[in-house]
Amino acid sequence: MKEPFSEQPQPTNKIQENRSSHQGQESSENLGLDNSKKDFWVELLGASVLVVGMIAYAIYRFWTEPPLPPIGSQPIQPVSPNPLASLPASPQKSPTRSTNSKPDRSQQIYQRAPSSGVYYAESAVYANSRREVLSRNGRFCIRLVDGPKTQTSGYQQEVVSSLSLKTNGIFIDATNDQLKLDNSSTEMRDRVGLWQLLEAKVSPTPEMEECLTKTGKYVKQMQGEFVGGV
Repeated sequence: MKEPFSEQPQPTNKIQENRSSHQGQESSENLGLDNSKKDFWVELLGASVLVVGMIAYAIYRFWTEPPLPPIGSQPIQPVSPNPLASLPASPQKSPTRSTNSKPDRSQQIYQRAPSSGVYYAESAVYANSRREVLSRNGRFCIRLVDGPKTQTSGYQQEVVSSLSLKTNGIFIDATNDQLKLDNSSTEMRDRVGLWQLLEAKVSPTPEMEECLTKTGKYVKQMQGEFVGGV
């Protein structure tokens, strides 16, 4: 008895299945490759747009903003916290002296004060006498040197006194005599006579220095040098 015929599975079906699976795998690989290429081009396109935008902005800034001066062409101004400090100061006008304006009394008195120096008598009779005036910080002192008259001998009598500058005149505090100036600060007159400024430099004695440093009235009397007559 013959065995019933049984069909053997054709090998072609298996080959076709393998081929189909292989083709599906290749299709998926190709699809993944296409997606990666697509992502690459998208990123490249975005970067290109960014670069083009930056270049366009730079060109816009170049044409719209004024050019900067070259380095060193202008001095660098220091920054001041006060905006008004950088402005140039307006020149101050010197005060104009009006012809009708009058100085105050203190200025008038100071202008009438005698100049510092050594004064000698106009008369030869008082050749052994002199007056010395010194001033410092608005304070005036005088040294009265009264010697014997010419052709007589004797000691000089000296008095160092402060001067009081008052509205009605200049007074010697030691004698209360008024010291008059004949329209000049280089000539003065007291009860003895007229005295003229001949030496501008004075060598102050210790008493004169003390008088200049004190305040208020200062009076000191002393005996001077002996003068022999001719």
